[in-house]
Order: sequence, then C-alpha cells, then structure tokens
Amino acid sequence: MEFKPYRDGWELSGDITAKDAPLFSALTAAIPAGKPVTIYLPHLTNVSSSAIRLWLGFKNDLKARGNTLTLAECSSGFVDMANVYDEIAKGLTISSLFFPVQCVACEATTELLLTAERARSGALALPRCTACGSEMHAFIDTEDYFGCLGSG
Repeated sequence: MEFKPYRDGWELSGDITAKDAPLFSALTAAIPAGKPVTIYLPHLTNVSSSAIRLWLGFKNDLKARGNTLTLAECSSGFVDMANVYDEIAKGLTISSLFFPVQCVACEATTELLLTAERARSGALALPRCTACGSEMHAFIDTEDYFGCLGSG
C-alpha cells in the first residue's frame, strides 16, 4: 500500500496487506486530530482478508481522535470487500464509488464514477460504449453492489 496527500485529503493505492501496519500508523499520525478527513481510493486494488483488522483499527483510531471519515472514488475492489465485510464501511461516509459496466455488443468494460446519491437513486444513465457505440449495461446486481452505501 502507498499513501500520499491528494486533493483535500489522502489517497491510498495498491494492495492493503497485513504488512502495512507501519503505513497506517504513519497515515494516522499525519491526519490532524478532530478534523474531517477524506480518503480517496481510486487505485486501491485489494484489501487482503488479513488486512481487514488494520483497516478497522485505522477507522477506530481516527474515530477516537475525533475525526470523521469520508471515502471517495472507491475502487470496485474496495466496494466488493466492503460488501462482504460490512464493518469496513460501517460508521463512515462513502461519497462516491466506481461502478463497473460492460458493452452488450463487444463486451468492453469500463468503470463509471458515481456519487453515492446518484447510485442510491438508481438513475444511472449508462453511456454508450466508446469502442463500438453500443449500449453499456450493469453486469452485476446493483442492489448488492451499492449495499455498502447503506440507506444514506
């Protein structure tokens, strides 16, 4: 895993593994206590099952320090993990996430960045395929995929 300052917060990228405890400690120390913090996850590829405790500890540490946590641009890998282990997203806000779609004709895939509000509304307005111009469709169950957003 890597982290770096990004926009108004921090970006985490790569895989989160059990070996990343020192990085989470450094990130926690870099975040001012008592302030809202946004963590961007567009390039987070995986959260290993052994790293879930690290993530939960990071969330709890921030909460204990008075920080409120918002996740933005959550990768589909993170969303998948958050939907399997509901504690990952519990007690925080997800403001936006990537949503995978596929072309009905050529089967090209892409990911759309959706705000949580748009995802919850169901008004997805999928684009045309940039490769062949055909319709794109959601090839996963949207109700399950957006489950990590809660009810808002």
